[in-house]
Amino acid sequence: MGIRILTDFPGAAAEKIRVVDAEKRVCFAAPLHDSPRGMWFHFKVIGGDGGPVTFVLTNRDQMLGAGDYRRAVPVFRPEGGQWRRVDPLLCSVDEPGRSQTFIDPHKHRQAFMFAVPCGAGETEVAYCYPYTFDMVTAALARWGKQRGTRVLTVCKSAAGRPVRVLQIGTPARGKKCVWVTARQHSGEVPGSFAAEGLVDAILSSAAWAKSLRQRAAIFVCPAVDVDGVAEGMYGKDRAPVDFNRDWRLFPQRAEIRALRKLMDATREKCAGKGTPMLVNLDLHGPGPGAVSFPVPPHPAWSGRESWQRAWWFAKLVERNCPESSPVRWANSWPDHIDWSPPANSCRCSSTFHAACSLADYSQTIELTYNWQGNNQLATPDDWRRIGQAAAKAIESLARGAKLPPGVRPPDPPYYLSPFWAWLNVPRECNAKVNEELVSIQADGPQGYAALLFSEPIPLGRGRFSAAAEVYRTSHGKCPATRLIFFFKNGIFTGEVCEQVGELSGQAELHWRGPATRKHPADSARLGVTIRNWPGTLTIAKPKVADAE
Repeated sequence: MGIRILTDFPGAAAEKIRVVDAEKRVCFAAPLHDSPRGMWFHFKVIGGDGGPVTFVLTNRDQMLGAGDYRRAVPVFRPEGGQWRRVDPLLCSVDEPGRSQTFIDPHKHRQAFMFAVPCGAGETEVAYCYPYTFDMVTAALARWGKQRGTRVLTVCKSAAGRPVRVLQIGTPARGKKCVWVTARQHSGEVPGSFAAEGLVDAILSSAAWAKSLRQRAAIFVCPAVDVDGVAEGMYGKDRAPVDFNRDWRLFPQRAEIRALRKLMDATREKCAGKGTPMLVNLDLHGPGPGAVSFPVPPHPAWSGRESWQRAWWFAKLVERNCPESSPVRWANSWPDHIDWSPPANSCRCSSTFHAACSLADYSQTIELTYNWQGNNQLATPDDWRRIGQAAAKAIESLARGAKLPPGVRPPDPPYYLSPFWAWLNVPRECNAKVNEELVSIQADGPQGYAALLFSEPIPLGRGRFSAAAEVYRTSHGKCPATRLIFFFKNGIFTGEVCEQVGELSGQAELHWRGPATRKHPADSARLGVTIRNWPGTLTIAKPKVADAE
């Protein structure tokens, strides 16, 4: 009968399957669904003889972090057994010479291979330990039976599934408000395991947990993109908009609109209108080669103080994590806060809540799929322990834990002035900033700068214009994109006006506000990205005209 691959169960994810029985090999692709990149796969195998079957992921070049797949270690579960990792020594990248017989080398230039012992019964295989929609539902049902909890259905997803939030405690004046979300990218399964560990710890009989329940109302959404979870999607950059790029005053996604509405309502019940919640924590998974690390909000949008508060939150998590499950601030690199273009970075949930003053402590934690910072493979219990550490850190913040004497938080990796903030500049450049000028000297012809003018521009009913003088030591033309970000009551509306052009050797940058806008706004902020400028680039503080 031979080997067969099954994908007829909830959450399955595999396509373009080809079985080569003679070589006990199975070629498959991880589905992209409506995302530009993939990562997640999950399927069942029957018809093995107990020996190893080699699986070949043929579209590694389409996966997030394609170059890091040598660090990927999938999981499998024999029929009636427990999930466990495949042997890391049996994982490799690229095709062996014999694979040319069944992989088109021109179509699939990169592959990832691993071997799994498969018996005659069903063997389940996945990119990482699954946390299915049924598991989410069961966890919420279990938590909802405990005293002091409620399970809230905030909305229905695009496919009609319930989006649920666990409420621990009752929001009331004087209480702290805490929000935790996971699985905005549905294939990032470690987030649900960490959320489970966090909730179980908060609901425990430990003295610190009782203290937190007395001081705070806690809301946990263990799966935001429930359709992606149920349908086996990876989910990053899902059309029409990434869930974690939809945090704004007017979200496109019904799920984000409903969560935003409930967040605002609970925050105001606890602290009053215009007052931030205590903590907003978002749980994610990184590329296949990364360890676990915290991601503070982007300092160009949120400012130095918010970024430093995120550092303190991260250090509390780090201190409470056991060595067996580390999350270390040292593994949070400057590149991590620049993983989105300037038009998107302020739409990420942690940066949005920090930049709009909606949370005192706003943070993302990336939870490794594979190898931890201690060079051990991560397990669900490791992610649960990280969730428990986050819960203990939140309790410390709720009772007002302060920095130890003599400890000074680090400054953000971007220079922040009263007028200009870095969105991104080359690491190898020399930069000088004062109140009126930003001057950057690049080492090569591939310079790239993305700058944000920090002062908000009041808007009236009419259009506005602004101009900034620009000086360059070279005279060749280079691409320049001017950006206008719109806000209402200090909250980013999500609307960005992009105006594309070129710069000559000495010129002015001009911003022109649009005649009409999709959403009401009362202020704007200006940004600019400039590429391919050798030598020195200097930009003066913009001057605004015609603002009504």
